[in-house]
Amino acid sequence: MVTFFIGQRYRNRKGEYEVLQFLGDSMKVRYDDGSEQILCIATQTTIFENILRDEMLTKSSKKPSVKPQNQQFYWSLGFLLARNPNLIAFIPQHALDSFKDKFLDAKGRELLDNERGVTIHPPGTDKRWYELRITFTAKANELYLLNFGHEVNIVEGSPDGRLWNINNNQFFLRLLEFNFSTGSQQDKASIESAIPNQYLGSFKEGYSKGLKSL
Repeated sequence: MVTFFIGQRYRNRKGEYEVLQFLGDSMKVRYDDGSEQILCIATQTTIFENILRDEMLTKSSKKPSVKPQNQQFYWSLGFLLARNPNLIAFIPQHALDSFKDKFLDAKGRELLDNERGVTIHPPGTDKRWYELRITFTAKANELYLLNFGHEVNIVEGSPDGRLWNINNNQFFLRLLEFNFSTGSQQDKASIESAIPNQYLGSFKEGYSKGLKSL
């Protein structure tokens, strides 16, 4: 378990930073470029531990172990990328600050006022919390190939059975950590750069399969 201390340096996906101040469940940090941000301590703990674990795997073996369930997950990510994924966020006003924090932790930058794929509902809307959805195209007989984790379910999104939805906030935020973007415009090179080296082959195979069977 990582413990943060004022004046000490840590890392996330944006880069290295120094802890300046604790603010309840958050902390104020300064990056090497001079920019300052407020980050969620719990989320940064997970990110930093993941970075350390990946480094330990790399150092402990010239050829990191490859788990079949992880191979299938990254294969599925590649397939998803090939199938025009659209990441859509519906945010009620009272949940906006929380979503901004999650977005910042995942992407390493602030949410833009005109962020693609993000709809902010006015006060009084009948939504208890934000709803995060991924839509993509597939044939019904292709879904058995996909495995994004046991809590991630795929549901039908159109009457013709060509459009499918994943309504899972945690998975949506995890995609952002893999450099997926909200909206429908995805940067393949950026996403590939976030895939662990030992699973890059699986990711590319899934992507190729997604393109060939369109």
